[in-house]
Amino acid sequence: MTLERKIFSNSAINIVCNILSVALKFLAIYLIINYFSSDKESFGKYTFITSFITILSIIIDLGVNSITIREISNNRSLLDHYLSNAIVLKIALGFIVYILSIVIILVFHYFQPSKYNNLIIGLVAFSSLTFFILALSQSFEMLFRIELKMIFVGIANVVGGLVFFLTTYFFIKKGYQLSSFIFNWVLMFFIIMFLLLIFTLGRFKFSFKVDFTLIKKIFLLALPLGLSAAFGFIYYRIDTIMLSWFKGDESVANYGVAHKFVEISDIIPASLMVVVFPLMSRFYKEDINKLKILYRRSIDWMLLLGFPMAVIVSMNSDKFILIFRQQYLVAHPALRILIWAAFMTFPGHILGSMIIALHRQRAYPIITGLGVIVNVTLNLILIPKFDFIGAAITAFITELIMLSLFLFVVYKAIGESVLLSSLFRYIFASGLIGVIIYGCRIYDVNIFKILIICIIVYGLILLFMRDDSLKGLIRMIKESF
Repeated sequence: MTLERKIFSNSAINIVCNILSVALKFLAIYLIINYFSSDKESFGKYTFITSFITILSIIIDLGVNSITIREISNNRSLLDHYLSNAIVLKIALGFIVYILSIVIILVFHYFQPSKYNNLIIGLVAFSSLTFFILALSQSFEMLFRIELKMIFVGIANVVGGLVFFLTTYFFIKKGYQLSSFIFNWVLMFFIIMFLLLIFTLGRFKFSFKVDFTLIKKIFLLALPLGLSAAFGFIYYRIDTIMLSWFKGDESVANYGVAHKFVEISDIIPASLMVVVFPLMSRFYKEDINKLKILYRRSIDWMLLLGFPMAVIVSMNSDKFILIFRQQYLVAHPALRILIWAAFMTFPGHILGSMIIALHRQRAYPIITGLGVIVNVTLNLILIPKFDFIGAAITAFITELIMLSLFLFVVYKAIGESVLLSSLFRYIFASGLIGVIIYGCRIYDVNIFKILIICIIVYGLILLFMRDDSLKGLIRMIKESF
């Protein structure tokens, strides 16, 4: 199998498994949202707790994953030694962030004891066990990313998603309360970690000799990325925390429903980069021209997929929100804005990975730190005035600034920019899709029919325009079978 076919095969497997996993999780969240539709405050608490844990979980990585993968990709003989010490480092970080989570929620309780009561404190303390689970599962996942065998990660995620969905359905049938659904969320991560542990057995030899010099080296190399990742998750999730603080659980619930579509859209670029990043690191060392080709092709794929997604969802935001209950229809203007912020993360994933592969990680925390300042400042201004709509506007502006700065850094490093011809093709094709959607809405066409029509027409338009990216995808599909 050629390298290109191996990249595509792993990307395809990863995307398919992620789609299945996210679909199962989405169905579970769909059930939870509808279950708490008459009690938005409970769903708001659920969203707050899961977002709170997700924000802090980034400290477990702190850039360790990317640096470890980069170093091992350059020298495979380092696998056992590097991975073993990376696990030790991540478990230590898990313990630190566990203590931090307890301290933060107690501070929240001190200032607003009625909102962040003993129930919330207890649920946060229990959910914080996820940090230790993620420390292990992320370590095992690194092995499969390096070996381009993402099928094992995909299986673990699908099984975890399936258990999450089935237990959610069971809890709803039994009429369980908020705490049971938080337990179920933590259980999902444990199952994924346990399966990855089983798949890892025999694939690498754990070294019980702790190399503090190596741990220090990994930590210092990863620190700029860790700060960047921390900043990134802050501006990605802090809006939920700030909404909880300024507006309350109902606003968090409404915003959470709109934000679920953004989280789902992230599976495509994230799945591609899991496979492509190790190759970017290798090509930077071996052949810079191959790296440029991989970069251009990856950006093209992201634009090809991202533009129509943003147009379809933004023009049908009300119909997508109505997939849930009528009570959440008020959230559709936020979705209309957020989906364009999500679109910018498509090329953003590629650019972020390129910056790391090019050893420009010191620029990362500067850019993401600026993003945090912009995000928090705008949220402080807009949330009190415009509620969750203000949070959505802030997300869009922040992503636009971040994308522009990432493009500048990569351009300065390798002299490659986004090809305007490709950009204009996707804008033109997506514009035609918008015209079709407008006509469909006049006749009140079902959202699923609109999706089918748009996918077919968009593909035909790009084929007629002789788009190289789509032809490349089709050719790679044929070569893989």
